[in-house]
Amino acid sequence: MFSYKDTKQKNMKVCTTFQKKVDFINQKQNYKTMNTLIALPAYNEKKDIGYIISQIKKYNLDVLVVDDGSTDGTQRQLTEIDNIKTIIHKDNLGYGHTIIDAFKYGISNGY
Repeated sequence: MFSYKDTKQKNMKVCTTFQKKVDFINQKQNYKTMNTLIALPAYNEKKDIGYIISQIKKYNLDVLVVDDGSTDGTQRQLTEIDNIKTIIHKDNLGYGHTIIDAFKYGISNGY
C-alpha cells in the first residue's frame, strides 16, 4: 500500500522529469528561431563577391557585407544585389575594425 508521502514523492519525480523535457523542448525551439547573420568583410572583391553571396543565399540566411574602402567597384556591385545589408567604409580601416562593425551590427539588430 502506498502512503500519501510515497505518492507525493512519485508525483514530484514525474513533475521534475516532465519539466526537464519541457525545458529541453523550449531550448530546441529557441535554437530554431534564432536569427543567423553571415558577415562578410570585403576589400576589392568585385569579381567574387556576387558569387559568394549567391551561394550563401541558398541557405536563406541574412547577409551583411562590410566593405572596407574598396577601390575596384565592389561597392557598386553590392548595390545591385538584393536583400543584403551593407556597411561601407569610406577609407580602408583594416580587418579588425571591419569585424568590430559586423559584431556591433549583429548585436544591435538582434542576431
